[in-house]
Amino acid sequence: MGVELVDKKILIGLLRDGRSSTRELSRYSGLSPQLISYKIRSFISRGIIRSFSLRTSPNLYGYYYGFVAIDKSVNDFPRISTWASCLEKVELVEIYSQSLEKLKSDIDYLIKKANSYYMSYIPPQRLYRRSAVVEKFIRALRSEPRSSFSRLAEISGLDRKTAIKIYRWLKRNRLARVIPVIDLDKAGIKLIVFFSRVADRLLLPADIEYEVLLYIKDGSSAFSIAAFIDSYDAKKFITYIREQDKEVDIMVIYDYGFKEIQ
Repeated sequence: MGVELVDKKILIGLLRDGRSSTRELSRYSGLSPQLISYKIRSFISRGIIRSFSLRTSPNLYGYYYGFVAIDKSVNDFPRISTWASCLEKVELVEIYSQSLEKLKSDIDYLIKKANSYYMSYIPPQRLYRRSAVVEKFIRALRSEPRSSFSRLAEISGLDRKTAIKIYRWLKRNRLARVIPVIDLDKAGIKLIVFFSRVADRLLLPADIEYEVLLYIKDGSSAFSIAAFIDSYDAKKFITYIREQDKEVDIMVIYDYGFKEIQ
């Protein structure tokens, strides 16, 4: 059974927010909430959605983070929070450290291990110290990423109002996000990463259907991840960006995952 266009829209809606309700996805796709529920169960049973994971920002744990892309697997590195394998034979990882100096040192270490260095980027960031109450909620959310707030409150021992308040705070500050781990080959969806050093004069195309999943801008630099319905729109997007920035770093993700921060 193939993946229909409307299925891809649902999957991209979940990539945007893995906790999107069936009602929200219904408005996005035009299908009924009941059919959305059925399709999500079908995605899981068919292996299109492998799991729903909680991606937490290292900042929530008092760590600094940065991105590095090299041509060598670094899965044995102990402080990886997010990883992505790309078609360009590049491994893109988000790593974290206790200080900016240590983070820069770790990035240099990984670059020296590689045969070829693609890019690295440390975005502007603010550190947080999570409370015991926030930690309880995070553990509950990690165990059941798409459960209702009533259920999360029950698991964490918090009241529902507090659970909602914590989640909104985490989401507003981009500290935690539920993301489906999708088999991109089965889904037919394309995920593109681009890093530009001239983002202040970079225009994004208006005639292509895509969803920006992450956009970090720091002065003239920008790091972004976008999802596309098909290869045609992805290629058109890449061409459009490269016409404006000849030095842009672009990677096409074919697999990705998340690790719990210790």
